[in-house]
Amino acid sequence: EKVVTKAFIFEGSELRINFETSARGWLKIILREIQTGEVLCSDELFGNRINRIVAFDGDVVTFSGSPVVMEIELCDADLFAFEFSNVLKEV
Repeated sequence: EKVVTKAFIFEGSELRINFETSARGWLKIILREIQTGEVLCSDELFGNRINRIVAFDGDVVTFSGSPVVMEIELCDADLFAFEFSNVLKEV
């Protein structure tokens, strides 16, 4: 299955998700910046996690303040919630 969100303004520095997959299942997330077409992809995610930070093949902060679409690919998996948040970094 594939789910595509409506466009929204991305704000934050990380994506956290609550999901569950079967032993053979997986979930993958793609962020697509609308104006430039730039794409960030996650690896395939497995397991049962409540607050998993999603790692992408680039820095999601570069999309902050920009309109994006999120594509969620699911194979024998359920996505219960997602949240974009800011990470406080020590200086």
